[in-house]
Amino acid sequence: MFTARENQLQKLSGLWIDANPNHGNSNRYTLTSEINGAAFDGNARAQGLTGDQ
Repeated sequence: MFTARENQLQKLSGLWIDANPNHGNSNRYTLTSEINGAAFDGNARAQGLTGDQ
């Protein structure tokens, strides 16, 4: 499961780099970390919402 998730994040970071070539010093490692962090933040916020999840 970890490998599949990591591959997804690497592909997303590659797409981001291709779409935003002038974004600064971003690389696949830092972007993967940022995407992963954003996903965890979104999950944490969703758990705090009321109603059916």
